[in-house]
Amino acid sequence: PTAGTMSSMRPRFQTALAVVIGAAMGILGTMLLLPHLPAHPLLQGLTIGGQGAPDAQQLRSWLKRRDAEYGRTTIDVVFAEQRVSVPRRVLGFHVDVGDTMRRAYAAGHQGSWRERLSETARARKGKFDVALSYRFNERAARAHLQQYVAKVAREPVDAKLNLTKHEKVADIPGRVLSIDETIATLIQQGFGVGKQPSDVALVIHDRKAAITLADLDAIDISTVLSSYETRFSVYKRGRSKNVLLAAELLDGLV
Repeated sequence: PTAGTMSSMRPRFQTALAVVIGAAMGILGTMLLLPHLPAHPLLQGLTIGGQGAPDAQQLRSWLKRRDAEYGRTTIDVVFAEQRVSVPRRVLGFHVDVGDTMRRAYAAGHQGSWRERLSETARARKGKFDVALSYRFNERAARAHLQQYVAKVAREPVDAKLNLTKHEKVADIPGRVLSIDETIATLIQQGFGVGKQPSDVALVIHDRKAAITLADLDAIDISTVLSSYETRFSVYKRGRSKNVLLAAELLDGLV
């Protein structure tokens, strides 16, 4: 070959050599890294929710048992100065088996080489934990909360005038449970990785009375303007009943 031919071949030779060297280094690097990367679907030494993870084949059934155990633990339902303990599963709280499995399998298998090596090394030292995910079943929660509607409900009592004692009797607001707002509060508390509420505070609203104490403020009851008396026998039931009905109609108005 001529000098010109040799000159034109040199760049191609250098490129090919660089490719070969790069491939060799890549193979060598892979061989050096392989012992430090996970050889199984689950990292050796991995913990899930603070407990040692089982074999990959048993992971789903193991997490379902964790879900059942979690569902038997109780959560407090708080309302009207009362506190009632209820199993979490009844209120729709569960371990999210699918999402927890997905994140457990991803540990040490996804991300950069550095991230994978770090997660693998931490797991082997027992220092890498995959937190449990939690999910919320709104339908189950709504069905259970329905029973508190009657327990919370209270009809409002109107304010009234007590002419005998010359005083005003304050109104008493009623109470009503809002299931929709209670559900919204539960969702806002957050359900996901490592998140779970410690109690459930029912959202209760006051129901205003038709006649409030403020409505009676303009009425001066300190002076008796007029009075009326009548005689009747309590044994005459017809007239006694009529007087009672009349008194009930006038009570708080006059």
